[in-house]
Parts: sequence; structure tokens; C-alpha cells
Amino acid sequence: MARLRYGAGIATIEMDDTMDQLIRRAIENVQPGVVAKIEAATKAVAEDCERRWPVKTGKSKAGFDWYVAVTQDGTRIRGVIQNPVPYTFYVRPSQLFGGTTGWAEWVQRPMKAAAAKLVDELGPQIVRDLSSRLT
Repeated sequence: MARLRYGAGIATIEMDDTMDQLIRRAIENVQPGVVAKIEAATKAVAEDCERRWPVKTGKSKAGFDWYVAVTQDGTRIRGVIQNPVPYTFYVRPSQLFGGTTGWAEWVQRPMKAAAAKLVDELGPQIVRDLSSRLT
């Protein structure tokens, strides 16, 4: 399980264990299962990308990191995959015949698909949870 991060960009704070658990419980009380599902989807994409990455050793393969971020205003919970190695985004694996980058094929496309699936799955759940709390 990754730690939650709160904020965005250079203002991001990675929480210690106590704060992480408090925020998780608060989110879980409002939206049961949301964080866990976002974590699972993000982790699956990140692990698949690492497994497929064409460079067996090196900085780009070792640089992959993933986490779940909560925006400062609490309106967005999102899974994030990142890699600080600058050339990561330009790697063109031979198994993709040079047609696209590994980042686009194994991170961006699967994350968009995972997001669409989560919206379809979690949208009705969120509406049900909120309406039950309002009545």
C-alpha cells in the first residue's frame, strides 16, 4: 500500500503513518472503498509497466513510483505514476516497433482506461452513498 500524498506539485506533502491513517479513515467514512480501488488500479498499471519496460537495468526502470494523491481542497483523489528520469518519456521499445513510446503505451493508455473503468464503477456508488447520507 502506498502512502497518501496531500496537495499538488511542489506543495505535495507525504504523510507520516498516523496522518495517513487519519485521512484514510476520513475518506473511507465518506466514500467506502474508493481509495483502495484507486490504489489497486494504479498499482496494477505501474507493476505491468515495470514488468514490460524494455531496459532490464538502469535508472528509467528503477525510477518508477506510484501513489494516491488527495488535492488540498479534498475534491480529487487520483492515482499517480511518475518517473523522474527525463528520458523515460522518450523510450521507444522495439516490441512496439518504434510506433509509440513505452510511457504512452504502458502508462498513459492503461491509466486512462483504468480511470474510465473506475468512473463507471465508483460513480453510481458515490451517488448512492451521498444520497443515503442526505436522507
